[in-house]
Amino acid sequence: MQTIDTRSFDIDTLRPSLKIMDFKIMDRSISFQPEEEIIIQPGQNYFTIYYAAINFRQPELNKYKYRLNGFEDNWHLVEGTNLASYSNIPPGKYTFELQGSNNDGIWSKPTILAGIKVKAPFYRQGWFLTSIGILIISLAYLFWYLKNQEKERIKKLRLQIARDLHDEIGSSLSSIAFLSEFVRQKRSSANQEIDLVLKKISETTRKISDAMSGIIWTLQDERPKFNHIIERLKSFASRLVTAQGSSLRIEIDPKIEKVNFSASQLKIFISL
Repeated sequence: MQTIDTRSFDIDTLRPSLKIMDFKIMDRSISFQPEEEIIIQPGQNYFTIYYAAINFRQPELNKYKYRLNGFEDNWHLVEGTNLASYSNIPPGKYTFELQGSNNDGIWSKPTILAGIKVKAPFYRQGWFLTSIGILIISLAYLFWYLKNQEKERIKKLRLQIARDLHDEIGSSLSSIAFLSEFVRQKRSSANQEIDLVLKKISETTRKISDAMSGIIWTLQDERPKFNHIIERLKSFASRLVTAQGSSLRIEIDPKIEKVNFSASQLKIFISL
């Protein structure tokens, strides 16, 4: 029987130094400097890091711990392999940290071996999102501007039509009514049939003129007020009571003048 004194064996107390041997993106090696940040472009969703502990005494006994700080908190303990693979890492900045032990289990301190930046697709980057925001605001403003321009164009057109109707048709109707009344008054009693025709022409012309005034009033006022309607009702009622030899008294609640009528509602009063 032999006795072996293990104290006579030397224990390797040298902490191994660590190094990245290769860095592959999508299975293609890239060249990089240790102090440089490695850029992972959008669409490059898979990369592998090959590392080593510089220790030549039974290197097959070396062990490793690694993690991608910023993506994970826990360390991966591995032995018999010297690579770390990652896929589908979210955009951001990360650091690859590594620890290694020699054949006697002496561990190195955690070492940052590489800074890694995974870039976001262009449609998730700040400049693109800002541009989209500006574009949306610009389109909204353009829509608002064009809508207001169209409203202004329609308003001007309504006013132009109202002026044309007033100048052309209104004056012509007034002339017809005046001439018809003038001729009727000059006719003798022997011409009663002609007198009735002229009276009918005068009344019809006046009625058309009143209706035209209502149309012009509607065109000129996009949102007519209730006081406009009251004036028209007064005029209509006055004509009725005058023809019947009656009197008229109108009382109006002041609060009702704040009521707004749409153009469609106003059509009810145009025919009065």
